[in-house]
Amino acid sequence: MNNTIKFADVPSLGVTVQRGPTMDGLNKYYRAVIEESPYEPVDVAQVLRATRAQVLVSYLPVGSEDAQKFYAQAAIDAGVAFVNAIPVFIASDPVWAKKFADAGVPIIGDDIKSQVGATIVHRVLARLFEDRGLTLDHTYQLNVGGNMDFKNMLDRERLESKKISKTQAVTSQLEINNMDPDDVHIGPSDHIPWLHDRKWAYIRMEGRNFGDVPSTSSSSSKYGLPEFGGRHHRRGSLRQDRPRPWHRRANRGSVGVLHEVASGAVPRRRGP
Repeated sequence: MNNTIKFADVPSLGVTVQRGPTMDGLNKYYRAVIEESPYEPVDVAQVLRATRAQVLVSYLPVGSEDAQKFYAQAAIDAGVAFVNAIPVFIASDPVWAKKFADAGVPIIGDDIKSQVGATIVHRVLARLFEDRGLTLDHTYQLNVGGNMDFKNMLDRERLESKKISKTQAVTSQLEINNMDPDDVHIGPSDHIPWLHDRKWAYIRMEGRNFGDVPSTSSSSSKYGLPEFGGRHHRRGSLRQDRPRPWHRRANRGSVGVLHEVASGAVPRRRGP
């Protein structure tokens, strides 16, 4: 079911893929098409120590709350820097942030931004409304796609943190940030298999101009999802870029949440 565009031929690197615990990583939609490995899970923290890993990038299906926190704890136990690439709130949770700081381990997260995705376009449009003197009253962003990420997100119970992450990424751009939660809807809407690894985003914004004259803006955009991994096509991807400065900072003794390293790669989120 991997339908992403292939853009590189990776030779055999002699790396053994080892099985970690599944926990809540597979929902009913995944289990209908994926055969779970019969092998026993390894001790993740022990493997990280034995392989002398320096950075753990944890990129699980959206909604894998228990599994993501398990890998975060494994990174702490092994003394390995942690990249939280999904919207499970760990770096933004004061309890977890303190655990990483106390253990002397750096972390960045939560979630990750694409190069020019739907949410960054929505952020810019929301800011543009305010910059041009309009009051934003209502807005929505409906995303549909055809890959396994969207199939996983058919399970609405797994979407709470994803919707919070995307909503705050947009509303955080507004100086007057008192919109009623019912006036903002941002998140995945459906899985359309024939779209394959493409995403369509439908954005509508309604507000008021001078004299409370109504103003409406609507747009639809198509995104190739592999760009999610590519910040600069010559320099590498967001997932490749983030561990590099992080590793340098870790070598200089930086611990806890590295906000400045994360600023260009993860959505902005206020604390709980």
